[in-house]
Amino acid sequence: MHTQEEAVRLREEVSYKRFYPDLDVNDDVVFTKETGGPGQMGGDDENASLLQYMTSWKQLIVNDTITMEKLGPQIKHAEFKRCGIQISQLNPQGRVNKQYLRYGYGTQNGRCCALDKKTYCKKTDILLRHKNEYFADISPYQVNFKVEYDMDEQDDLFLRHLNESFSNPRNKITHELFEIIITVLENEAFHLEKKIPPRVSPTSTNDTHESHAAWKHHELYGSDDGTGYPMDQPCAVCGGIECDNSNAIVFCDGCDIAVHQECYGVVFIPEGQWLCRRCMISKNRKIGCLFCPSTTGAFKQTDNGSWGHVVCEIWIPELYFGNLHYMEPIGGIENIPKSRWKLVCYICKQEVGACIQCSNKNCFAAYHTTCAKRAGLYMNFNGCTVQEAASKSMPPGAFLESYCHKHSPKGWNDCEEGIRKTREYFKHVNDHETLLNTVVPTNSNNSTQKTTKNKWKTSRGTLIAPQKFADIVQMILKRFHIPETERISFDFCKYWTMKRELKRGAPLVRKFSPSSLNTLSSEELQDRIAFSELLLQDLNQLEDLASTFVEKHKCNVKKVEKSKICYDIAFHPVRYILRESVWDNLSKSSSFKTFMQLEESAGLDILRPIEQKLTKDEYESIYEFKSEVIEKLSHIVEDGNYPRLLTITASKLLQTFQSYICKIDGIDIKSLLNDDFDIDEKTHKIEEVAWKGRKLLMREDLSDVEDLSIMEERQLKGALRD
Repeated sequence: MHTQEEAVRLREEVSYKRFYPDLDVNDDVVFTKETGGPGQMGGDDENASLLQYMTSWKQLIVNDTITMEKLGPQIKHAEFKRCGIQISQLNPQGRVNKQYLRYGYGTQNGRCCALDKKTYCKKTDILLRHKNEYFADISPYQVNFKVEYDMDEQDDLFLRHLNESFSNPRNKITHELFEIIITVLENEAFHLEKKIPPRVSPTSTNDTHESHAAWKHHELYGSDDGTGYPMDQPCAVCGGIECDNSNAIVFCDGCDIAVHQECYGVVFIPEGQWLCRRCMISKNRKIGCLFCPSTTGAFKQTDNGSWGHVVCEIWIPELYFGNLHYMEPIGGIENIPKSRWKLVCYICKQEVGACIQCSNKNCFAAYHTTCAKRAGLYMNFNGCTVQEAASKSMPPGAFLESYCHKHSPKGWNDCEEGIRKTREYFKHVNDHETLLNTVVPTNSNNSTQKTTKNKWKTSRGTLIAPQKFADIVQMILKRFHIPETERISFDFCKYWTMKRELKRGAPLVRKFSPSSLNTLSSEELQDRIAFSELLLQDLNQLEDLASTFVEKHKCNVKKVEKSKICYDIAFHPVRYILRESVWDNLSKSSSFKTFMQLEESAGLDILRPIEQKLTKDEYESIYEFKSEVIEKLSHIVEDGNYPRLLTITASKLLQTFQSYICKIDGIDIKSLLNDDFDIDEKTHKIEEVAWKGRKLLMREDLSDVEDLSIMEERQLKGALRD
């Protein structure tokens, strides 16, 4: 094992004194500028080549030896698609044409709140006073119509395509009208889907044919991505089933794999469906991992356009992620040595991809990461998180550990059955591919073609817009004086269907329908009610806990304030009692304020030095402070050189001061504190005295009880006998 000092370290992680022991950071550095020198970099091309060289290599130190190492693809510049909408095209004032205000535009910008002056106003408050029935004669489902759809860049491109077909620019469809039409289609689809009978399962139980097939496949061949488990489906990367709000488990709506957010780089969970990278990019095309023979699991693309498992990147030490937040793309393929590519997996018996090896130093058994997961071999993260393992920057003491079935730790399950299932799985896959390659293709003309007539939904479950939808859109377009309404309405319905198909049948506008609860049985409703009551109890407990936390915080604030007061009394007793009893009360009096104004106008400096000394705690006793204040004020009163108004104000201020100082005059605050408390000025500890006798003995210079002499003992015994 190499120590941390002997490991590979970046140049930035090593002190500059190792490279330049004689360099003094306090010395001045002289810079000279030369032009046209023979050895000087002259020209933008040379500077660009130098910059490219400097940004493509990294200086490392390995065992006190400086080396140059080329960086991987993680230094590529970020690529982005430029938005087609210019900033100048945006409307900064947010104004909307008046003809669209009646359909819900602009109502939230203070219009509804102006009708009723409340501190809170809902968007639907305006509907209580004015029912929007502009489309009620077209369809009964458009009563109280309000625009709910927001355009995106894809919609803007389609709208430009439609507007290009108009010869007259005045007939163009606006963005507001586009959102109105899509909202109308969503309203119609929302009510139509309620009337379409759902697909009835051939069995009345919840165990569908697909789930039975998945369970059977798991029993026969195992699983390397967590699918097919009869109970909780684990994460396809880490294999765990625990999750929380910050690291939830999400399921792909395409392939049904489950992954943690941190294990797959899901920064935020989108509303509606979520697709993994394979289902999003290459759903209808079979892909394979570059590092193993498995075609199932959580895939991410590599920096050269291939595909690889996330779990393969984690366990193969030469691989890394270009972006750790999104955990893609997979880079470092060129860093994998040729010897790793030539390893043969002892589980699947295939020389495919890059294998890892048993952690036992005397064992050279090689196996694919997914083969090890399917066979159930020992694979442990040993305290490091998936993010740390993916970044290859694990904390001290944490490391990845994997063993073959012969060297598994004690207590680990027997992997012989898992290895047999894995080999059967790949045998089945290879036989199936051979059968597909040998099958003679049949003539497509002889096959029975399925009719699409009277088809309500696509294969993905997307609602196909009927003719009724096109008629409604056509009538709305006529109201806005748009030509060629029939063609435009068909184009809108086609685009709306394809937009939904892209989202796998999900609605473009989210709506909640209380009538959907009617499809639940009484037992399911009781379960939801019980769950709601449980949530209500948790919310009440959370409210009590929050109030308790607030009270605790208030008590802590009071404790800090009281501790500060105790500190001032213990270590600055004279200043504290003078401020609390005399100076603060004196500064609030009218005579003090008048005296300070007169003092400033006359250019005198009488009470300000006293206040500064009091703030710095320079007075040793109350008597010293009293004497100085009385001396200065009496001097102003008795001296006739000062203005009369200042003399009168000083006389009043002196009387006010004497009325306050008499309450504490003669008090020795330090002695009183010393009798009741033990104050340590070094450690700033304050402890209450349990017995005052010790303090009194020290003050009176008395000692404890002394031993009696022989003569005194005899006299005492004689007195006791008498």
